[in-house]
Amino acid sequence: MKTYTDMVLFSGGLDSAVTLAICQSKGYQPVLFFCNHHFRSTSKEMQAIRQLSKFYSADILSSAIFFSPFLSHLLRDKDTFVYYSLAKNKKQAHAPFIVPYRNFIFMSLALSYCGFVNAKKLWLGFDYRKEKGCSRDKSTLFTDCFQKAIKAGGELNQQVKLITPLQGYKKAQTIQLGLKYKVPFDLTWSCYNNFKYSCGICNACVERLKAFRLLDLKDPLRYLTEAELLKEAGKNAVKIYESIWKK
Repeated sequence: MKTYTDMVLFSGGLDSAVTLAICQSKGYQPVLFFCNHHFRSTSKEMQAIRQLSKFYSADILSSAIFFSPFLSHLLRDKDTFVYYSLAKNKKQAHAPFIVPYRNFIFMSLALSYCGFVNAKKLWLGFDYRKEKGCSRDKSTLFTDCFQKAIKAGGELNQQVKLITPLQGYKKAQTIQLGLKYKVPFDLTWSCYNNFKYSCGICNACVERLKAFRLLDLKDPLRYLTEAELLKEAGKNAVKIYESIWKK
């Protein structure tokens, strides 16, 4: 197996693309590692990863996850779409869509692959901030603890350092950083759904679009129009769209 000094845990999204750009700006040529959980958005993520890997001349490694909780998860349900909740208790509203300990799983798999390819650094596009809605398994506390676990449990010749250049950044700040490094945001995919284009109503789309608007910039990604959203997901999706973007 080919060896690499660096690996980027990669989803094809905005944060991981910026992380890749930062890594390369420091003179490294990392391999991209994708955890294929076979969710509804996977095919779109893989398309983005292939485009970004070509743009950055980076190799791809992937690992498929097949255990039953993932196979029965709501994010695999073709008849369900993910949307941004306007309810006060957003945590409860989105609880069914949460993947328990997802980053534990992804990082553990990535670390194992690091051992096989002799990578000494694992780059993570974690943008945790002390705000509601931020996953705790992207926090500095989490990655610091995980780093200690690597030191305690890893073989002496497989001590991998975790690199988190975006921790503490707000989405708009990450976009500004990406613009500095000329990240092709039009090649990324952030949406949780699997429509022809990004939906504009899931958590990831809403956070991303609001960040671009905060910077007075237009997101270069193509989003569904109201008419297209009606065709793809029905009247309820359009109502959600209107409640978010037509206040």
